Amino acid sequence: TKKFANPRNAAAGSLRQLDPEITRARGLRAFAYTWGEISRRTWETQSEFFNLLKELGFKTTCEWSKLCTTQQEIADYTRNLSETRASLPFDIDGAVYKVNSVAGQNKLGFISHSPRWEVAFKFPAKQGQTTLNAITIQVGRTGVLTPVAELEPINLGGVLISRASLHNADEIARKDFRIGDTVIIQRAADVIPQVVSVVTHMQNSKPFEFPTKCPVCGGDVMQEHGTVAKRCINTISCPAQLIGGLLHMISRNGLDIKGLGDKQIEKFVELGWINEPSDIFTLITNHGETLKQMDGFGDKSISNLNTAINSARTPELWRFLFAIGIPEVGESTAKLLAKRFGNLDAVRNANVDELQEIDGIGDVMATEITHYFANDRNKKILDNLLIEIRPQISSQQTNQNTKISGKRIVLTGTLSRPREEIKDLLEQMGAVVQGSVSAKTDVVIAGESAGSKLVDAKKLGITIWTEDEMNTFLANKS
Repeated sequence: TKKFANPRNAAAGSLRQLDPEITRARGLRAFAYTWGEISRRTWETQSEFFNLLKELGFKTTCEWSKLCTTQQEIADYTRNLSETRASLPFDIDGAVYKVNSVAGQNKLGFISHSPRWEVAFKFPAKQGQTTLNAITIQVGRTGVLTPVAELEPINLGGVLISRASLHNADEIARKDFRIGDTVIIQRAADVIPQVVSVVTHMQNSKPFEFPTKCPVCGGDVMQEHGTVAKRCINTISCPAQLIGGLLHMISRNGLDIKGLGDKQIEKFVELGWINEPSDIFTLITNHGETLKQMDGFGDKSISNLNTAINSARTPELWRFLFAIGIPEVGESTAKLLAKRFGNLDAVRNANVDELQEIDGIGDVMATEITHYFANDRNKKILDNLLIEIRPQISSQQTNQNTKISGKRIVLTGTLSRPREEIKDLLEQMGAVVQGSVSAKTDVVIAGESAGSKLVDAKKLGITIWTEDEMNTFLANKS
């Protein structure tokens, strides 16, 4: 029987099986370690909850966990775990330290991506030595040239590694990577292949010369001042940039056109059928009959593709803003722009100052957005695309004619309504809801148990409202 490369791949692959009987046969087991939405809590500490799980028959990591009361105990536990991890009946890449008191957890709270009351410790990554056979250059949708190490395959932690990113030209020069080198590699966080350093250079080897011409189209390569990235400046006709941009546009968070993938897009670009995004929407009209002669395209698949393309003609505004590939603009920023401005024309005409008023958009991102819409080539591509599709006006379009339009507001403390609900309401009325207090803040709305933000507001002389005062103001907002 063929063995799995490692537990991570075995578990992930088993859960993705379409046939549940195959998943059942794999004998997966899971550890229970925390709670989700609950109506009643009878425990006051994390360790009490662990013991309860065990009593209820769940598998837990209780026998390998430890309640520490001092920094030294934490250090001793970490050292011991590092020495004994190989004897555990499962693979681990580190440990998680949590505040035991639930009340303490609630007091510390969360940041955007993680709790403040727990921290992860990762063991040093497993390393190995292999040969750097070649350095290839990939060109992304924004024209950035990324060097990739082509390695003599090596099994590291149950995974066969043959390629790893070298990041940029400066990284290659700094570590002096050369073709033929014996190098040390590791899996960062036990996941991402990484070339760490050179052990020995091959005899008579020479420093790697980063290309001055794009390996895909032959266009000039330049490095902008203050950046490490080298870019192909042939944005108009570089196939790599066109293909990358098209794949980004039709991706799940973009226009989400099912039935088009890497191979199809590459083929259509090669045939000259797609030279810019708008060509996607005339693909069936212009080339439908020829498509029928190609492998993989029967009447049914062409009909399905046509349906998917037509379904993408009225995207939500945020999806459109994500899809067109503005530098620095991901899904979250696209949603911020759509919520703040409501329609595409308003976004296209926004200046840097207006963009920076949005909490989460800084000067670099604001500059990239304005430069994108000011670029003549981008204007032409967008105008052609807008002949074929119409982004929908955001349902959360803001009202710019209220007393709080443009005011910077900070919410703090416990409020009677969910904070997101109040934030959405204020933003729809044109306010800019910020995450922290600054000299530019206009109003702080303070609920019960307001903390440092309220203190900062008082020091800066900023207007402070209670929730009742906010409600009174909003009731007379016209």
